[in-house]
Amino acid sequence: MTTDELIAEIKIKFNSSVMPNGDLLGWDRNRFYEPLQLLLNEYAVINQTDFNYSYCNSFDINMNTKGNFGEIYKITLKISFILDMFTIHLTKYSKDKKMGKVVSQDTIPEAKFVCDKLRYYLSQINFEELYEDIDVEIPGIQLELAQKATVGKCLFDDF
Repeated sequence: MTTDELIAEIKIKFNSSVMPNGDLLGWDRNRFYEPLQLLLNEYAVINQTDFNYSYCNSFDINMNTKGNFGEIYKITLKISFILDMFTIHLTKYSKDKKMGKVVSQDTIPEAKFVCDKLRYYLSQINFEELYEDIDVEIPGIQLELAQKATVGKCLFDDF
């Protein structure tokens, strides 16, 4: 899907004056949870889905690998309800879990393996990964929290 097509599809979904609300629309908080648990049975898959300014299912997958200084790695997978799209990122947390930063999925081979497994599974059910268009601004859409509507904020989280 081109950037222009993506923006046009998002504008259709946000056509009304009311923001999509997963609770009111009956979105399934547990959508994909069981298949992800089966797919990644050796990992803790935590369902973080919350429709408070979010338009997606959100899952954390804790990696078994620790960093050289006891750092903890976690994959976050977000699967949009707005369009059949998803995003994946890897976060490295300090040993005390007080600080975290997004790092390359190539940082640890285990994370790359899990991310590739997730990509394959979601591509088989016709979901597309969102890459560089995540920060593209969308004119004409007013979100509740964000100053500027972007592709990522409209598909996943309005914050």
